[in-house]
Amino acid sequence: MLLYRQQEETDISSEGLPLVGGIVNDDLIACGQNPENKGYKPCPRCNPVPIDAPRRRKGDEPVMMRRAMFDLATRRLMHIEFVGDNAFVTTIAGEWYFNYNIRPIRLHHKNLKARVDKHGKSTGFFHQQKLVFETPMEALAYIYQHERAAEDRVFAEDCKPADAEN
Repeated sequence: MLLYRQQEETDISSEGLPLVGGIVNDDLIACGQNPENKGYKPCPRCNPVPIDAPRRRKGDEPVMMRRAMFDLATRRLMHIEFVGDNAFVTTIAGEWYFNYNIRPIRLHHKNLKARVDKHGKSTGFFHQQKLVFETPMEALAYIYQHERAAEDRVFAEDCKPADAEN
């Protein structure tokens, strides 16, 4: 069963109910499973039943998640290790980490030098990126794009002739 909401509305309704049938299709948005977790509430007229999450054997999800992240990172020439719920990603240009079980995902990037706060106290080598991500794949994609841009900058500087004026 699919749950829908009208644009700009927070009430959700079930597919096939009269209320949904009377709404223009362009105004309907599929909410996915468990839309109440995204702040939507059941329509007071039809009161749709939430969709149960698929059943998994206990312990399968972390193994599958880690395997998928490992495969994705490896294909992009990134090294990834897991400690608890944290993924540590290393590339030839940098180091990163993030907790892949907390949403939104906050990504931390290692600086070349330790940073200090306004009082001169060290804040360590890592800083938190301003962007947040909804999935581990989005976080890994950001790391990949960031590192490719850094690589392009470094190699562009290395390729400039030493004596360009002669």
